[in-house]
Amino acid sequence: MEFNKRSRTTNREQFSLMVERMKLNKDIAKNISKQPPDVLSVFWTSLGTDLNALGPPTKSIAEWKKVWSDFKSSIKKKMSHNRTQMLPWKRKLRSWYVLNLPRHIERGASETFLSVAVNNAETGIAGSEENGNQNTPAASSSQPQQRTPRRRSQMTLLKTQIDLQKKFHDNVSSAMRSQKRKMEDLTKSIKNIEKSISSLNRNTEQICSVLTDLVAETKRHNLAIEKLLRDKTLVKGQLLQLELERVNSALLKPSLPHPSMHPLPPSLQ
Repeated sequence: MEFNKRSRTTNREQFSLMVERMKLNKDIAKNISKQPPDVLSVFWTSLGTDLNALGPPTKSIAEWKKVWSDFKSSIKKKMSHNRTQMLPWKRKLRSWYVLNLPRHIERGASETFLSVAVNNAETGIAGSEENGNQNTPAASSSQPQQRTPRRRSQMTLLKTQIDLQKKFHDNVSSAMRSQKRKMEDLTKSIKNIEKSISSLNRNTEQICSVLTDLVAETKRHNLAIEKLLRDKTLVKGQLLQLELERVNSALLKPSLPHPSMHPLPPSLQ
């Protein structure tokens, strides 16, 4: 295939198609695919054909892979650059919180708490500045009159901080009481479960005892039946022995001759 050498810049439609395909194949996009090489080759061949159809430019499979790799690298660089640019702002906000909020406020305070403090502080400062601008006289005004709005803003900010600390303390106390109630409920549930387990163990022991007695009774019954069968067999054997002796004695007795075998003498006839 001949590739266009004039324009090598990938157009927007090609980038859009490539991104859509990679969204559907995230393992290939991240280069962690465990599919066979034949499947990967078919995927890149199909993608390259579709991308070249949207050209110019037209590229080979290896060049399209290089385009995707460069595209990922550029995105990572932009994200890293954005994070680096945000660091100074984060440091400024952190330093503002440290300077304007009391030190005894825990670092784990929620962002809502901090945002409310900042908004209230800004409102107090803005209001104090407006009052200062309205009450500022001509160039002949004295120094103590200029310090009054600043002191008011500080008092307003201090009061706001105290109120917020009180709210934070109330919220923490409420959360602790709720947690305590949950722990008590959990303890009661555990005790009920223990009682149920104890009752189940007692029932199991009773069942085991009944089964043991039943097995013993069954064993005794079987032994009695076996004894009866042995006695019955013994009696039958004795009866057979007597019958055999009787038959033998009957066979051993001499038999009397028949009258027809010995004729009577003439005198008796």
